[in-house]
Amino acid sequence: MGEMTRKELDKYHVYRFLSYCMDLRADDNEYPIACAIMDHFHSILEVSIEQIAEEANISKASVSRFVRKAGFDSFSGMKIAVSVYAGELQLARRKVQEKVFNGYKDENICKFIFDNAVTNMENTLKILDVDILRDLAKQILSRKRVVIAGDRHELAIFKTVQMDMIALGISARMYNEDEVALRDIMELSEEDMLIVLTLDEKFTMPSKYELLKTAGERKVKRIVFAQNEKLVSAECETYVRYGKDGTYNDGYYSLFLAAQMLSEFLYRQ
Repeated sequence: MGEMTRKELDKYHVYRFLSYCMDLRADDNEYPIACAIMDHFHSILEVSIEQIAEEANISKASVSRFVRKAGFDSFSGMKIAVSVYAGELQLARRKVQEKVFNGYKDENICKFIFDNAVTNMENTLKILDVDILRDLAKQILSRKRVVIAGDRHELAIFKTVQMDMIALGISARMYNEDEVALRDIMELSEEDMLIVLTLDEKFTMPSKYELLKTAGERKVKRIVFAQNEKLVSAECETYVRYGKDGTYNDGYYSLFLAAQMLSEFLYRQ
């Protein structure tokens, strides 16, 4: 993978930042800061660090630490990146409305989305290699530990797979791609397995490549689930392709389908 551009890096940090904010518990000390920033997301350029600190009833230093923890160098840098991200997201979504759904009735939009989901899953049935999935189930049952890494959405889809592994006596852990440290992977050995979930090369963050590289150095069996045919194929031993290359959110339907298949195969061994 090549170096990320400044713009791509900012998007990555904003994505991490928003995910972190949305996942904080109400009893977390940082929760009031996250709420204050999210309340001003649409007009973030207009808010000051003093205002966020006052609304969160916390010090400016705490706000600064929170922002740096999310990957930004400064509060002002965060504001600019978030503003650009929000603007580009709105523009992209409006372009879809104009280009794809212009003149559509609401009922037709629902049918269009449904048809795309079905097409994605049908393509999964067409391209997914059952022999690979069956062999993967066998390998999982022979491993000491299995680590599943992905973003929050991907991990939520594989939660039932994790529970099935645990029920079958396999130590199965889940690591969010933003939280897993390389030292966690360094604890693994050739008796273990790393499963990396990703939607598309466009949304594959640097942390996943680092995990795969480090796991390879530790002789850990590496599995990748992805929609892209060429994605990180050189960085894993087993590649499970699902969905449809070039599609994005529709791939989540197929990832769920693949997860259900894997769970069933675990009990057929």
